[in-house]
Amino acid sequence: MKQNTALKNNTSTDTEIRNRLVDSNLDIIAQLIQGFERIEKDLYTLKPDNKSPIGAHVRHIIEFYEEFFKSINADNDIHLSYDKRQRNTIYEQSPESALEVLKNIRHQLETFSNTDQNVFLSVTLDPLTKTLTTVRSTLYRELHYLLDHTTHHMALIKMIAELQSLNLGDNFGMAHATRAATQD
Repeated sequence: MKQNTALKNNTSTDTEIRNRLVDSNLDIIAQLIQGFERIEKDLYTLKPDNKSPIGAHVRHIIEFYEEFFKSINADNDIHLSYDKRQRNTIYEQSPESALEVLKNIRHQLETFSNTDQNVFLSVTLDPLTKTLTTVRSTLYRELHYLLDHTTHHMALIKMIAELQSLNLGDNFGMAHATRAATQD
């Protein structure tokens, strides 16, 4: 992997940072879409050892991206809460529906042009009180979070697939930092 001179000097512009974050998210979504070509519907909804099926992980990934895009398109102040996202079980049960939404997410990333700005992120810190606490974040930090979150769930998808003797590829669900470290 070729390292950009701007990265070495730590002088990246806002546009370069945004583009790298978007490209990384596009890369991970492309991996997920390609994985769909190998996953049969019965495997997509199969609950191995009473654990979450692949579809549940895909649904979870989709809902986080949907919440992100819904929040940034709302107004100038970005208020985001992954905890209050709408759960849509159709993505869990129908790989066709999930695939369509993933293609839409890919399109939204391809046309993403926002610059970095403050985000007010509401999170549940205490599940007993269910009280939301607002913390400050940034748009770019949330793009990076989506990348990490998606990678994590794809690693779980890969493990579930391997239990059923399905190989999704060596890089499927592998963190960018791990891929970079193994290429040295």
